[in-house]
Amino acid sequence: MLRASFALPPDLPWRTVKTIHVSPLSFWEISLKSSLGKLEIQGASLEVIPQMVMESGWHIAPLQAETAATFHLLARISEHKDPFDRMLVWMSIREKFTFVSRDRHLHQYIPLRLKVCE
Repeated sequence: MLRASFALPPDLPWRTVKTIHVSPLSFWEISLKSSLGKLEIQGASLEVIPQMVMESGWHIAPLQAETAATFHLLARISEHKDPFDRMLVWMSIREKFTFVSRDRHLHQYIPLRLKVCE
């Protein structure tokens, strides 16, 4: 049986966050990129990643129908066109989550109430 866990890097300021939420969109993007040959996961099958996330104490936050239906309200940022990231941004704004990413374009969403932690 494969055993793995997801750990928080000790040097990041969000280390003290009590609850880590992971969107099912992240699993979809990982699966899609893997099927296109753009991403290779070693040491785990893609099917067990959600279970590994939950076993690590993280929570899978469901995508609410209202969030999906109101996605069109998210302002377009010309430099940021990735549909997965844009839906994660919208989900984070609506659910009041802090978005953890190294994507430099995300700071452009801060005026729209996105909380970002790099």
